[in-house]
Amino acid sequence: SANISWQPSDGAVLYITVLTASSGHTASCATNQTSCQPRPLRCGEEYNVTVKAVGETCNSSSQMTGYLTTPCVPTNVSIHYNLSTARVMWNTARGAASYSVQAVSDRNLTVACNTSNTHCSLTALQCSHTYSITVMTQSLACNNTVSSAPYRLVTPCPPTNVQAS
Repeated sequence: SANISWQPSDGAVLYITVLTASSGHTASCATNQTSCQPRPLRCGEEYNVTVKAVGETCNSSSQMTGYLTTPCVPTNVSIHYNLSTARVMWNTARGAASYSVQAVSDRNLTVACNTSNTHCSLTALQCSHTYSITVMTQSLACNNTVSSAPYRLVTPCPPTNVQAS
């Protein structure tokens, strides 16, 4: 979802917001406040935003410059762990300009990486912890963010006191 906001207009009693994608899909909302969340938005679509102020005697429209894009959720996330590093990979998400990967351990330790690629390495992970890893996408417009479902990673500790006889 996206929150669209604007400055109040004198004499306005209602605002109607319409988002129109090049595919023809539209999403809208109406409110007497100065923000609303048009629904339903489709991920990966670029929307042109129009806000119309409705007054008791007349109406006016204002068109936002630029576009609003809601990125899609990253899919096919895979995690490869070796020693203290987890390499996280995923498929390209439509509408995403960049990605953030975050790992939060069962002891509230956080490790993160940011990238515009479809892979990222989480380094300095502690052994003997369980991490919840999520991949988040950000769009260029309005910094919309969506997250994947969390993935569980248990980091084993290497064996100690190994002896050969």
